Amino acid sequence: MPTVSWLKNDEPLNTDAKVGTRADHNIIISEARLSDSGNYTCQASNIVAARRSANAAVVVYVNGGWSLWTDWSLCNVRCGRGLQKRSRTCTNPAPLNGGAFCEGMSVQKSTCNTICPVDGGWGPWNLWTACGVDCGRQRSRDCAEPEPRHGGRACDGPGLGADNCTGGLCIQNGNLLHDIKPQEVESSSDVVLYSGLSAGVLTVVVLIVVVTLYRRSHSEYGVDVIDSSALTGGFQSFTYKTSRQGGQVKQAQTKLQTIRKRNVKPDYIT
Repeated sequence: MPTVSWLKNDEPLNTDAKVGTRADHNIIISEARLSDSGNYTCQASNIVAARRSANAAVVVYVNGGWSLWTDWSLCNVRCGRGLQKRSRTCTNPAPLNGGAFCEGMSVQKSTCNTICPVDGGWGPWNLWTACGVDCGRQRSRDCAEPEPRHGGRACDGPGLGADNCTGGLCIQNGNLLHDIKPQEVESSSDVVLYSGLSAGVLTVVVLIVVVTLYRRSHSEYGVDVIDSSALTGGFQSFTYKTSRQGGQVKQAQTKLQTIRKRNVKPDYIT
């Protein structure tokens, strides 16, 4: 009795759960797979001879299948309403041997709304800080009107300002006037007071010296006034004498006073 076997592409056929032979030696492929494609040959042999049948070509048609969708693309506009899309390919599996191509769309589109970026804006400056020991002060402002959002640009310019407050607020050693201790202020006042008194005393001394020198310079040419009303019958008459004749004038005045007391009219006055 002959032995019957199957060859695939001139190689012995490996049977499995999906490919096998029946009792009448016919081949059965229960579920065709791409790997099942090929040329099948039935071979019968005995001790005398062997024969092969004609080749039976088995072609497995593979219909195409879609791959998974890709992620949605970015919106095509930076701000406002636009479009975004996603795609898929007919590669799972790809159509083979005349199999059908995938049905449906390979690209999907959808509308999108992108939030517009908001650029930051400066708020008002805060009040200046108190003047520091370095004669400086500072102020700040916030980038919050509005705050930058959604990729908006930050505020241009500095957020911190500095200023030199030396306009009458600082003294030479760098201390603030309102930071000077009371003892320092009192000592400064005492110095001013003593300086004023010294200047006043010096002025008085200078004046005394000037007056003394003036009187000395005029004493050699000074005059004395003699009351001669008794000699002129009640009229005021003045006789001017130099200082060198001062002794004689005084003697005449003494003699005149004696005559008045005696109510005697003098005959001659030297």
